[in-house]
Amino acid sequence: MHSRTLLTVALLLLFTSLARAEKHMDIAHPLGPVTVTQNSDGSIVILSPKNASDEGRIDSLSTFKVPLVMTIVAKTSKDNLRLYFGQHGRFIFNWELNESQLRGNDLLSNDTIAVDHQGAVPKDQFVTIKWTIDKDSSTLEVDGQQRTVQHGDYSNLSGKIGVGAFRSRVVLKSLTVTSLSPQKAQPSEPNELDLQSDDVVVPSSLPKGTQAPANLVTDPAVIERPEFQYKTKPLPKSISSIRGLSVMVDEDGQEFGQTLDIIATIPPESRHATSSGAGIATRVGPDMRTSFEEAVRAIELRYPYWDPAHIDISFGDKYTAKDGGSAGTAMSCLMLSLLEGFEIDPKFAITGDITVDWKVRPVGGITAKLRGAYADKCLYAAIPVENEPAFTDMHLLFGDASIWNLQVFSIETLQEASALVNAKRTPQLTEAMKLFADLQPLLTANEHATLRKPETAQTLKHILELAPNHLSAKHLLALIDGTEPRTLTATATLYNLGSILHPYALLIRSGDPINKENLSYVTMSTARKRLAAIRAVTAPDLQPLVTDAAAYIEAVNNVAYNNGPISAINIRAETYQSQLRTYSTDPDFMDKLVRDGY
Repeated sequence: MHSRTLLTVALLLLFTSLARAEKHMDIAHPLGPVTVTQNSDGSIVILSPKNASDEGRIDSLSTFKVPLVMTIVAKTSKDNLRLYFGQHGRFIFNWELNESQLRGNDLLSNDTIAVDHQGAVPKDQFVTIKWTIDKDSSTLEVDGQQRTVQHGDYSNLSGKIGVGAFRSRVVLKSLTVTSLSPQKAQPSEPNELDLQSDDVVVPSSLPKGTQAPANLVTDPAVIERPEFQYKTKPLPKSISSIRGLSVMVDEDGQEFGQTLDIIATIPPESRHATSSGAGIATRVGPDMRTSFEEAVRAIELRYPYWDPAHIDISFGDKYTAKDGGSAGTAMSCLMLSLLEGFEIDPKFAITGDITVDWKVRPVGGITAKLRGAYADKCLYAAIPVENEPAFTDMHLLFGDASIWNLQVFSIETLQEASALVNAKRTPQLTEAMKLFADLQPLLTANEHATLRKPETAQTLKHILELAPNHLSAKHLLALIDGTEPRTLTATATLYNLGSILHPYALLIRSGDPINKENLSYVTMSTARKRLAAIRAVTAPDLQPLVTDAAAYIEAVNNVAYNNGPISAINIRAETYQSQLRTYSTDPDFMDKLVRDGY
């Protein structure tokens, strides 16, 4: 049993104002495998041993009710600094499996929260963490910088507050709780759109005296619509939705993809306002916010003036944290749908960042996203043209069927993207998609016989004449011709090696004995099989890295099952890490990793 000590954080400060009353709180009730002591300066040390099997924490004596603000001044020695509220609420800084990812659990549903690039805090340095839980929002800040915002109905929540650690040492300097008094909402001025501070405002009226020149000609291939440089653009639709593609990271560090419903609506009252705008109704991370703002600027190049209205972007999944630029193209298509009045095909999923020049930019997680689109029963998907190498990775890792079970297109511009997702497509595109759809059941029934038929290659060539960006047709034809790539991209190789090594890294870092009880036969057998599969499709220049990874795994296996020397593990680990350092210092190799987009 680990010793536990009940400690109290003294009442250091008490003040009141019209808006709030603040007080420091009593701390007690250590839970889990944790040792708690007190320094001479009054700070509390929460020590979770390196071989702990679960998190340790200390909870408050008192129960607190929303709305409130808790302010924690603390530091961690290495991985893990954890905060808790109520039955489910939790946030983890410096998470042991991905230090940069903010990890947590939703206050209401206990669903996992994962926000990339927002989880790291300095080690051995005090930080001030403020967690504000209001009636409908939960906001987390570190040293004045916002890390995440969640939304939900938190008005009836209450619970104890806790601070904890997992296999680390946390020093808690102070913890205060502020009870927030309700504020009266200020009424909006009549006929003015209620814009939020982070909305993008779009002009609804032209400068006086603006007059269109005669003989304006519209070229559908270009971004601009000359006639709308001199008049406002109506928004004929009030609702539209599209399926975006997202990636989640599982507890074991592996990625899995899924579709995400993105919805655009125009509230009826906003059509009677005097101004226009667009905003995301759900709080999102800074990268998604930047991508959204760029999408609005891109749309304004075509339609710089909108009739009074406000476009609200929201998500089918309202509670999970969202960030990243990969929804930029999807949000652009949504705004075009409302402005131009076209319907979006609900069986089409799309991913890609966007820039103001209507270029679709590459994103990550393509392989997982496409597998998620197929699992969610999409028929079609579009990915940035620069991410095409990831499509070949999927074929090598998951078999020929991954080329043709989903019709995948590459997109280079927003014009191409909107033409694909538009339910009313051009006759050429419609024919290409139908021809490929007719091939799919034949390939399912007998892939090899279908690929050997001369008419299959002829059909694929015709599809590419009609739709040159039909990746599925292109790579299926390359498979027939024998020109399809036979090795993984460097990014896919590194990702899969990291995934295979993951359970071994956890065991070594835990400090637990390396034996049969802690390294199961299933784990060992699975790692060997996966390494053999990766070795078969790894490019020659990365084969030494695969060999070193295999040697490291066998060294650990030998210790666990044959009482081999532990020193061999250190030797193999250093050899593997040395190989990684060699690749990481090669600028050409690193540039290629960025472009692979696995």
